Amino acid sequence: MKLALFAPMLLVCFSTAQAQDVNAQSQASGETYYDNRSTARDVITSYYNAINLSQYARAFSYKLRGTPEGSAEALNAQYALFRDGFAHTAHVRLRLGQPVLDAGMSKIYSAVPVVIEALSDAGKHQVYSGCYTLVQVSASVQDYVPFDPIRIVDAKLVKISNNFKMAPMPDCRL
Repeated sequence: MKLALFAPMLLVCFSTAQAQDVNAQSQASGETYYDNRSTARDVITSYYNAINLSQYARAFSYKLRGTPEGSAEALNAQYALFRDGFAHTAHVRLRLGQPVLDAGMSKIYSAVPVVIEALSDAGKHQVYSGCYTLVQVSASVQDYVPFDPIRIVDAKLVKISNNFKMAPMPDCRL
């Protein structure tokens, strides 16, 4: 009887300790963990949050279908290239514009304008401007698992010479 009453307390204590560890890691990097796939803007914000926390597998996951296409080897090779592309990235700042939406055939496409400033581990700042395209398959037509969340399907970013705060938002009409 005493064990039955004590077990839930152990679970709560263990869960609290795990949450504190995650928060400590996030605070050490200056970022708070953010993972939200509710809107296209939230996905892009979550994507860069993962990059800033060096959680490259999580960042990569925002580009994946619920059921990955291709072999595990091919997926691991794509991920390795993706991860290695951030080898010298210390931090990324993000500005988001208003998404442009286009719907059809049980899908919603969103084009999200962004301006980002990437800081390298050597202290170099580079500003990029461009558009992310995301797709959301209507949840009402998904009668399979795993669920296919809103995901990034394309990104077109170009290096610009503007100041991060002053750079105009790109036109991302679909």
